[in-house]
Amino acid sequence: MSSTEEQRRPAAADPKPARKPKPKPKPAPKPKQLAFRADAAESRERCPGVVLAGGRYRLLASCGGVDGLEFWHAMDLVVDREVALTIADPSADPGEFAEMFARTIWLCRIRSDAVARILDMTDMDSLSVVVTEWIPSVSLREAVAGETSPSGAARATAPLAEAVAEAHELGTVLSLDGASRVRVSIDGVAYLAFPGTRANARPAVDLHGLGRVLYALTSGSLDTEPLPEGTPPELSAAIVELLTPGTATTAASTAETLAGVTERARAAAEAAAASVASTEGDTMSPRRLAILSAAAVTTVLVLGAIGWLIGTASVKSPDPEAPGLAAPLSAVTTAAEPAPPPEVPVIPIGASVFSPQQFPDNSADAGLAIDANFATAWSTDTYRRQFPEFKNGVGLVVTLPPDTVTRAVWIVSSTPGARVEIRTPPPPGGQLEDTTVLGEGVLGPRDTTIALRDARPMSGLLVWISGLTGAEGSYRADLAEVGFTS
Repeated sequence: MSSTEEQRRPAAADPKPARKPKPKPKPAPKPKQLAFRADAAESRERCPGVVLAGGRYRLLASCGGVDGLEFWHAMDLVVDREVALTIADPSADPGEFAEMFARTIWLCRIRSDAVARILDMTDMDSLSVVVTEWIPSVSLREAVAGETSPSGAARATAPLAEAVAEAHELGTVLSLDGASRVRVSIDGVAYLAFPGTRANARPAVDLHGLGRVLYALTSGSLDTEPLPEGTPPELSAAIVELLTPGTATTAASTAETLAGVTERARAAAEAAAASVASTEGDTMSPRRLAILSAAAVTTVLVLGAIGWLIGTASVKSPDPEAPGLAAPLSAVTTAAEPAPPPEVPVIPIGASVFSPQQFPDNSADAGLAIDANFATAWSTDTYRRQFPEFKNGVGLVVTLPPDTVTRAVWIVSSTPGARVEIRTPPPPGGQLEDTTVLGEGVLGPRDTTIALRDARPMSGLLVWISGLTGAEGSYRADLAEVGFTS
């Protein structure tokens, strides 16, 4: 037995050396290969909520793209601000996007409201990315979804034409090669939201892209639609010239044409207001003159006009004694005093979440507060502590037709008790301190009307929630519908 055991021992020991080489066949590159696949999967499956660049940028919403490029609304988590990302396809030629960076950097020399300011250009997560400021705005498709006007289109596109002309003078181009490149700001300016000058971009691409933007805003459609009646002949001619292959026109000459159309429209509006004032004499109040002047200036963009009016025209506070309504009959002065101007609904164009501190709450749902549907709502996140312990508040920047004189704001909400302030809109990248309070109130159980102290012409307002409702550990507020009267 012992001899047999002795014979078995070396036999049992023989496999041990054979096991040692087993780890050697394991390919060392496997971890790298898995990491590469993870990067590729991330690039193919980019969606809201995904974080890029080692946790710096969180994707909020896709804004379209062109061949080889994706456009995203994102949050820079390091500096706590919203940004726009132009993301290059990692599978494309790296040399092509190196040239794109080299050409894009020239756009930093263009100081214009029609070009988003470039903050950074970097390679991250196997992606080439151009980072720019995020400006409260709507897409071009949203901008043309309602009624538009030729003179309003000229006013909105003139700064973009000037920026194209400046770029061509510098020897570069904006690369206006797709409708999703361009958005319309809260000030009613069509601007390049996602810079990234492609290697094959030429001045002709800019001229054609400028023509497509001008055509879309004038006709009210991104598809082929006839220009509306009353379009100034010089504006129609400019559109045709821009869209004609091999055109001899320039962006500078187009900018001059648009400036002329805008100036004539402004003069006509002032003449119309003056005519009404002379007809009505001293009974015309300064506020009424301002309202008539604003109404005479043609609107650039209106989103969902008919549906919004149908859904909101009948909404008023059902309680005649609710705050912000007219005073009792006993408080009315003599009958000879001119009656206040009638309330005119103002049609909102778009909405975006404004959260200068921390992540913006439910930014994809901002439009639910102006969709003429009381069953849908934009809501804040649920907070464990009341404002301003965690952050100073959160709100919606609502875009209105340019130079709108707003007298009151009404709000429908399912969270009575929440505190709301109506403020001037913040500048791009601005803070709450850059805005001014125009009115405030506490939301009631039904709808709440907040009268504004300063009814000067503006192109948007900030609906700021400074206080939430709820109990310790669960605070929130929602805005089911926000309306405006002029």
